[in-house]
Amino acid sequence: MFDGKAILKQAGLRVTPQRLAVISILERATDHPKASEVLQRAHKIDDTLSNSTVYRTLYLLEQAGMITRTVTLGESARFKLVGKSGYEQLVDVETGETLEIASEELQLLRARLLREIGYDVVSHRSIVRARRLAVK
Repeated sequence: MFDGKAILKQAGLRVTPQRLAVISILERATDHPKASEVLQRAHKIDDTLSNSTVYRTLYLLEQAGMITRTVTLGESARFKLVGKSGYEQLVDVETGETLEIASEELQLLRARLLREIGYDVVSHRSIVRARRLAVK
C-alpha cells in the first residue's frame, strides 16, 4: 500500500486532495493507464477535478521521479507509480499493448551481475519492445 502523502512530500509537492486522487488511481491500476484514462477515473472520484490539474499532477510526479511514463509508437503515454514493483515491461510494437513480466530468475541475474561490478540494485525498469510471432 502506498502512502500518497509521503509520495508527495518526498517529491517536494504540496499535498492536495486532487494529487492524492491521481496517486490513488495509479496505485489501484492493474494496467498502465493513459493520461486520458487517469482523467476519466479521476472524474469518478471527484467530478470537479480539471483536466489541467490531472495532467499537471502527472507531469510533476514524473519530473519528481515518482511515476514512470512510457510512450510507444502511435500511442499516448502510459503511466505507472515507481516502486509499485520492479518489472520488465513488454510493449507490443504493433498494438501498443503493454504487459508486465515478472521473472525472479531475471531479478536474481540482474542483482548478481551488478554485485560483480560493485553495485547493488536500488530499483530497475526494463522495457522490451517486441512483435508477436506469427502463428504457424
